[in-house]
Amino acid sequence: MNARFRQDSVPSEPPLLSPEPRETKGTWKPRIGRRLGMIGLWITVGLSLLSIPSIVVGAFVMMRSSGACQEAVARAELSPAIVHALGLPIETGWLVMGTLDPGRQADINIPISGPSGSAQINAVASKVNGKWVFSTLSVRFKATGEQVSLVEKRPSFNPALPSDRSTLP
Repeated sequence: MNARFRQDSVPSEPPLLSPEPRETKGTWKPRIGRRLGMIGLWITVGLSLLSIPSIVVGAFVMMRSSGACQEAVARAELSPAIVHALGLPIETGWLVMGTLDPGRQADINIPISGPSGSAQINAVASKVNGKWVFSTLSVRFKATGEQVSLVEKRPSFNPALPSDRSTLP
């Protein structure tokens, strides 16, 4: 038997698989758009995460530099009992907490410290005629828990008591 080989039946080398030619025109735009979208998303998330601490720090700085806080610390520095317990200089801490309506009302807690110890000022004040009037101004020492009030006690007017004017002719 003579075997005849047909040329089409003889296995030949498999054809090289080459990718189909892609159209290069305009294909970069969707990829760049996705990449720019992801970059924009990460920038937005990063800025959001950075803005939260800056807002918090800004609030602490605003309370610390408020007139009510400065006035409360100044009055504490003038008190002999507080200077005796904490020593000089008295420094204001950074974590001033509470509520503040600048130029109107304040309800704040101010950490203070000196060479001999630390304390916290509790101040509740309203601004009247350009001056801070404290309804509460007290200092609590951390070591002993003792509290010292710095509110000026004003005598109340009692119409039943004779006044100096009643003795005048």
